[in-house]
Amino acid sequence: MLTVTHLRQRILDSGAAAEVAHALGFTQADLSDVPDREVLTAFAQLSCDRPDLRARLHRHAFPDFGALGRYTGDTPLYHLEGGFGTAHEISRLADKHGLALESASAVLDFGCGTSRVLRFLVEFLPGPRYYGTEVFREVIDWGRATFPEITYLHHGPRPPLPLDATRFDVAYAYSIFSHLDEPVHLAWLNELRRAMRPGGLLIVTIQSDAARRRLREREFAQRLGVSRPAELCKQFDTEGFGFEACYDQKSLSDGGLDPQSFGITLIARSYIETKWAGFELLEHLPGAISDFQDWVVLRAV
Repeated sequence: MLTVTHLRQRILDSGAAAEVAHALGFTQADLSDVPDREVLTAFAQLSCDRPDLRARLHRHAFPDFGALGRYTGDTPLYHLEGGFGTAHEISRLADKHGLALESASAVLDFGCGTSRVLRFLVEFLPGPRYYGTEVFREVIDWGRATFPEITYLHHGPRPPLPLDATRFDVAYAYSIFSHLDEPVHLAWLNELRRAMRPGGLLIVTIQSDAARRRLREREFAQRLGVSRPAELCKQFDTEGFGFEACYDQKSLSDGGLDPQSFGITLIARSYIETKWAGFELLEHLPGAISDFQDWVVLRAV
């Protein structure tokens, strides 16, 4: 499982302990008693602010956030802190449900963006063959040039994946099913089930009751781009599934997405239990991500 212990060891191995300790206000280069949260923050902040330390703390280049930030968040701090936090939680959930990433043979990041999660998995949990998929060609091209140990797959906005016989032990999708309309999201679930071995784990995030509650706040709805929150919530309450196509059509079309099928999605647990065929629901963590998105863990059956 990925933990801050991996970052502490990287700091020590890179000879950066004194710099990190100084940034944290310590006179000794001993980080053993420093809280994990502070170590992560210092690791990420110094990686952003100090190019000399960045080269020592990371084995792979950072993306050009001006050009590629729309696919992953436009700040390096979000890329690092958010990427590590997501990678940690995915590895923790996989470990909890009996499929530690270190012992897997193949792991899939479905909708990998600029590999902010894969960055930490390939550096600190080597062993599996890691795959990343995206609809955006420029992200795939950057990933292939930056992470040669990852197999990148470019695909369209609808299935299939360009795969034949690969069977993944673990697949995850962060903030993907929170944006797809009903027919497209069900089609992708079926495709992911095809690509997974029986007993494999699928770990995804969704927007559900926590997001529905917060959509009552005007600022929150505006930040998401939702123009008709009452209608979206009513559909969710009635059907267990709600969707609004609310993103800029040109930017989505330029990237290969159908603007009528990509927006803001709400999915109820009851909908998952009745409509997500081919998977057994193992765990549901409501509002676990910033009181906004939920973690969902499923087993392929």
